[in-house]
Amino acid sequence: MKKEEIKCLKLFCDQVKELESSRAMNSVRENSRIRLSIRIENGQSVEYNKNFPADEDIEKFTRLIRQFLMDGEYVNFQYITNILIKSSIDSENIKKLKGVWNEILNPKQKQVAITYKGIPLSNKELIGIFLYGGYIHAKDDDLINKYKGLKNTMGDLFDFWIFNIMLDLASVVIKTKTIIEKNHLFNETTP
Repeated sequence: MKKEEIKCLKLFCDQVKELESSRAMNSVRENSRIRLSIRIENGQSVEYNKNFPADEDIEKFTRLIRQFLMDGEYVNFQYITNILIKSSIDSENIKKLKGVWNEILNPKQKQVAITYKGIPLSNKELIGIFLYGGYIHAKDDDLINKYKGLKNTMGDLFDFWIFNIMLDLASVVIKTKTIIEKNHLFNETTP
């Protein structure tokens, strides 16, 4: 394994540790999962409760998860798993985790679909709309319109859906970090 790759693995593990210790993750651990409860009686919405981490905690959590998704980042999940597979580091389990990651983003099995103008969107597309249409960077008019449309029609349910996807992705990167640490691929003095 190249020195640069080892540095990327260390950086990945450091970012995952930051994710694990984030207030959003701690909040989720304390509440087991985020909850969105809607009670309907006689066709009328009667009760609505949401149990989300605070907005600033979700923002930090979102920025951390985003790094693992972004092409070209040293901590991009696909890049990190390719290093591990190429280096024959627990390849079977890494391939399984990579499969789980891909299934979360682009499910092959039928699921409840969120649509925009009648077109079903994958979880990967939804995260892209969430991140780049309004939550972190709002530069692309098409994504901005989709973000506004989804927020207007779905309200907090959209945030609930996205945050649960990101929690599933967080679980995968945490398991990947555990494999890296278990294999002692670097020590604490590795820059």
